[in-house]
Amino acid sequence: MKNLLDDIVEFHTKFGLEGPSALTMPDTNVTTFRINFLLEEQEEICSAVIREDFPTIADGFVDLVYVGVGTLHLCGWTGSVPVFPTRYFPNYKHGFDLANTMLGHLMGEVESAADTRNGQTFALAVNQLSQCAVALAELNGIPFLDCWNEVHRKNMMKERAKRAEDSTRKSTLDVIKPPGWTPPDLGAILRLQGWAG
Repeated sequence: MKNLLDDIVEFHTKFGLEGPSALTMPDTNVTTFRINFLLEEQEEICSAVIREDFPTIADGFVDLVYVGVGTLHLCGWTGSVPVFPTRYFPNYKHGFDLANTMLGHLMGEVESAADTRNGQTFALAVNQLSQCAVALAELNGIPFLDCWNEVHRKNMMKERAKRAEDSTRKSTLDVIKPPGWTPPDLGAILRLQGWAG
């Protein structure tokens, strides 16, 4: 079992994005930034499904969970966010249409939970979204943990936005791609698992 929160704490520590020591609701600016970031990642999955771009679908799932677990950390979540690598089902495809529908519903739950301004309610909704995204990825043939490890390795090579103008999201809360940065090669990981693309 791997606790995804450990990687996020390493990432946030490197970039000065420390979480609180107790479960709390992030301030409105952080909450809005994180929800918009989650919606952006959900849209990446939807667009990649339309294009039938399996490596980008995999990247979208990992990024959605990465942002979700990062949001948990910024809420002061101290529980684990476990992933068991044995859950991968290479020949068991439920279809990404169902996955997109479920993710859309869960994002609505996250947005509703944010409106309560209750840290526990919000964190539980984000955790549910993150855990569901892991399961949906694996049920659709994505070796989640292998892809996660590669995305995390590449994310650790990024840098914190010094000015809002440096960020496509227009926020100094953002961690951005420096010059020369290359994205994770999830296609290579998927090919090792039998993807023919």
